[in-house]
Amino acid sequence: MLAGCRGEDPLAKFVTAVDVRSFNYVSRQGRSAVVMPDVGYAATFDDDIRTASLTISNLAMTSDETPVTLMFDDVEWTYRLDVPGKARMIKADELIPSNVETSGGITLKDVVIVYFEASAADENHSHGFYIHYYVNGVYEVTAFPYDMQSAGATRVRDESTGVETVDYDTEFALTLDPEAMTASMTVAGLDGPVESLSVEGMGLTLSNTGFGLSQKEGTSWQAVPAGTDAEISDITVAADETGSMEVDFVLTVDGGDYRVTAFLYSNLNFSE
Repeated sequence: MLAGCRGEDPLAKFVTAVDVRSFNYVSRQGRSAVVMPDVGYAATFDDDIRTASLTISNLAMTSDETPVTLMFDDVEWTYRLDVPGKARMIKADELIPSNVETSGGITLKDVVIVYFEASAADENHSHGFYIHYYVNGVYEVTAFPYDMQSAGATRVRDESTGVETVDYDTEFALTLDPEAMTASMTVAGLDGPVESLSVEGMGLTLSNTGFGLSQKEGTSWQAVPAGTDAEISDITVAADETGSMEVDFVLTVDGGDYRVTAFLYSNLNFSE
């Protein structure tokens, strides 16, 4: 959800994740969940003393509330060791804003924020944030980005011969539209019968543990090279709170079926 960068000396000890657009999925026991749009998250991590500052902007739990900005200082963090790459994790039973007078009386509870830092060679600079917390112990909140990217292992299986290819260079880009509850996806660098794909109008489902995409009436697609006689069916995408995402669909080209399955590592909050 947040794009990040590492400072140059003498500020090399700081890692900053700058704000990009995201939305909150907000649920409350006994009530229907709502989506609150255009929420901002930004953080700066001090690698020497292992503290972070965090800012959440345009935060509201319902459309009737006046949004507030929350600021948190000197928040302790640790490295998360059960995921690939470098991940900094804030895990706190309670966080009280430093700007108490303008915070709207909000306290965050059971906070989990994981920042996934990309390698220096990654031009996207960041794999983003996973963010989940409770507001005043009442509202459960998970943050999602509008746009995300991910890569991993992609397998293409020729259903007629059983021959499989696996590559690690295929890139997946997703755009979520929580207002229409739809999503689009592009697949670039596919090692298969087509070079790339774009899919529009997939159905979107959200929960506090992840999101899912599925093919529905009105879902459309286009393959490259242009003019390729390609059909797509059985599209499913599932992302969960562990940071994994799986994409699966059947690609039919010139009458032949190819099962495409991608096992991607990212997080619920991807970013460019």
